[in-house]
Amino acid sequence: GWVIFEDIFLIYSCVVAERDSRVLAGRQAQLESINTSIEYQIQERTCELEAQAKCLAKEIDDRKMLESQLVHAQKLESIGQLAAGSAHETNTPYQYVGDNTRFLQTEFASLMCVLDKYAENLEPGDAPKSWQERASELRTLLDEVDYDFLREEIPQAIEQSLEGIDRISQIVVAMKEFSH
Repeated sequence: GWVIFEDIFLIYSCVVAERDSRVLAGRQAQLESINTSIEYQIQERTCELEAQAKCLAKEIDDRKMLESQLVHAQKLESIGQLAAGSAHETNTPYQYVGDNTRFLQTEFASLMCVLDKYAENLEPGDAPKSWQERASELRTLLDEVDYDFLREEIPQAIEQSLEGIDRISQIVVAMKEFSH
């Protein structure tokens, strides 16, 4: 009886142990299958993340390049605005220096006519004229060239031209200092 009891107990223990071993083996197989599946998913996700990282790195590089181009364009725009501003600031003095120089050029010819007439009246070889005739000719010529106007305007034109040149010089010096 004792041997039969022991045999039943051992057979039962073997059956339970085999069942537990199968359950453990099934679980082990299931865990290995899950691990393999998870590793595959991790590899897929890693590949996806690497692709996204490359894509993001390219996008960052593109944005940096665009930002650099934008900064360069803004610098060029600023330089253009600076050039336009300096051109505008120097244009006014250039205009009145040019206008005054043309005025002086025109009126210098008128003054030369007057001086030529004076020189002509001093020549001894000409027919003798009275002081009244000479004075009348000179007054007529002085009235023609508007001597009083020229006497007033020529010094002002010279002064304005010098002032314009000084202003242009100041602008050039300011631009030079700004550029450094």
